[in-house]
Amino acid sequence: MTSKKQQASKKPLISIMLLNMNGKKLTSDCIKSIQKNTTYPNYELVIVDNGSTDQSVKMLKEMKHKKIVKKLILNKKNVGYSNGVNQGFKESKGKYIYHLDNDTLVEKKWLSKAVEAAEGLKGNAGAVGSLLVGKVNYGKGLKGPEKVSEKLAVCGAAMMYSKKALKKVGNLDAKLWSPIYGEEQDWCYRARNAGFKVVETNASRVYHIGGQDTTKSIKAMARYKLLERNRIRAMLYNLTLTDMAKHVPGMGLIFVNSFGQGMTLHLLSTYAENIANFPEVLKQRKKRKAKLF
Repeated sequence: MTSKKQQASKKPLISIMLLNMNGKKLTSDCIKSIQKNTTYPNYELVIVDNGSTDQSVKMLKEMKHKKIVKKLILNKKNVGYSNGVNQGFKESKGKYIYHLDNDTLVEKKWLSKAVEAAEGLKGNAGAVGSLLVGKVNYGKGLKGPEKVSEKLAVCGAAMMYSKKALKKVGNLDAKLWSPIYGEEQDWCYRARNAGFKVVETNASRVYHIGGQDTTKSIKAMARYKLLERNRIRAMLYNLTLTDMAKHVPGMGLIFVNSFGQGMTLHLLSTYAENIANFPEVLKQRKKRKAKLF
């Protein structure tokens, strides 16, 4: 009979990486859901703390002592979202690195199904995204058939990166996407342009609570403008005209919804900002084509 240890040794190591900043309860709940619902036998937990002052560090040190957390990185100050994630990439030893936002809860088989989707791509995996579900559907499991769908990009709140792709494509671009938004989308586009596949599997399900700590200090209007500006900017930096055209229906819906949200003028200002940024667009497109990351 094969022992659990022997079974684990036959499976690739997966690094589950969380970024925390003053999110003690969110991070605690997320880790508890990982412990409860992860059936995959071979994983390590890597935590990056971005200068927390809310007793998070004490909690995480206790988890490290109990060997719940394999690697703990404690920053003295907030180094930013992308820099923190990149630190986690560097310390992660897995074949795949699953970056999970700390304001998430996972369902059964969330990790095993993500790994299954990645391994099914036969060494060509760039990233695998999990299906994000709402509170009403959390814990109910998949009702329909399992499906792995190719995407232009997947949501960074629940996204598993291939270490192979990271070595070729590079880490998140921390310079261009400060303080937040656009970084994972940009990375997915770069990975696809480098020949890797980006997919989403509906069999891996994650509940995204929202309101993560990294955005609490940014007001709603500023968040909206950052999100929309960087969403378009990532497209302009990386996509062909054909791929950009695939986003037209979604962009149209965002524009229509902006009226009800009272954000139309702010949305239009992001369009204007990207038009004014056109020389930088050409520079970044050339850089990405040359694969200088």
